[in-house]
Amino acid sequence: MPPQPLFVGIGSPNGDDRIGWAVAHELSRLAASASALDSSKTIPLIPAIRKAANPADLLDWLDDIGRLVVCDACRGNGPPGRVSRWVWPQLPVELTHPSGTHQLGLAGVLELASVLGRLPGETVIWGIHIESQEQRLGLSHAVATALPAIVARVWEDLTRL
Repeated sequence: MPPQPLFVGIGSPNGDDRIGWAVAHELSRLAASASALDSSKTIPLIPAIRKAANPADLLDWLDDIGRLVVCDACRGNGPPGRVSRWVWPQLPVELTHPSGTHQLGLAGVLELASVLGRLPGETVIWGIHIESQEQRLGLSHAVATALPAIVARVWEDLTRL
């Protein structure tokens, strides 16, 4: 059997910064439904799905995976809810510096994993442009409205052969 893909949603409980966790939650629901329906093993390999509060957690989960797909909030030139997709090592400036409570940013963690020879053959980063990381419950309206489309795009990417 081919190595399993791994999805990691990075986030926190604060406002739009929780988007990585929200995507992971919705993907887990899709994976459970797909597993229940897949008696003939005709759908692609179901990914492992995890949530992380810190990008450094990735380093503990890289064994025996075929692809790494990460989703994190980012601030950039796009409106809240806009989705960007990058393949490592190409990352925009907004993802190359640690932000919020992340001691070591996502780019630093991926660089370290690469130097250690631990990254899989393909690493994809989904950046969701956010409105705010302020201390509030739930996502902003713009990001929450974009969530179903984000989940659909990430699921399609994760389960492609």
